[in-house]
Amino acid sequence: MLLLTCSTLWEKRSFQAEEHRKREVETIVFPQFAFAARKRGAVVSAQDRTREREAMSLHVSKKVSLWFDTKHKAVETAEGEYKKILQIEPAPPPRWVIAAASRVGFMWGDLYVALTRPVAARQVAIDPEQRAMYLSIVSTTSTTIGARAKAAFEMCAALSVRYQYADRYSESCHAWLAWYDPKHHVAVDELMPRAVMQSTELIPMGALAEPVAR
Repeated sequence: MLLLTCSTLWEKRSFQAEEHRKREVETIVFPQFAFAARKRGAVVSAQDRTREREAMSLHVSKKVSLWFDTKHKAVETAEGEYKKILQIEPAPPPRWVIAAASRVGFMWGDLYVALTRPVAARQVAIDPEQRAMYLSIVSTTSTTIGARAKAAFEMCAALSVRYQYADRYSESCHAWLAWYDPKHHVAVDELMPRAVMQSTELIPMGALAEPVAR
């Protein structure tokens, strides 16, 4: 009876955390910037380049800053919802712990990706120089969020090794780390438990796919 009660509580906390994430985090959309269209190989004058940077800086200081503050607070609150799963006694099975850790990692990871991979309005192709210019403006904030995402994914990976349990959630944590920091996070098979492909009641999350190359 105790096991049945705990299982019901684990499912309830997980469902509540998932619903909170979808409602409070995923609905906050990154504000697009109207990048000026450039023809391939076009020569841009110093005046136009300065004008573009000023426009980007203004966009970041107003719209992106507001979006970031709102999203950051939402992710922190949602992280607290997932941590409630870990507070249940007796401790949840490894699959619930790792799935919750993975969710937290991907919320911070998605925030990092949204901040560093801007999508141009009206499907305008972003010139490499424009992208570099934008990234230089948000570099301080993106570095901080990248570090937080990395720490969350490292916790997920550590839990997988500690419990000698792996599934699509733990494997996604390893994949994100290998994508973000390949120098220090190369997959080492002998340190990773073999995947135990058990089902989980957690709602599938699109970000669980392996990140694309930057």
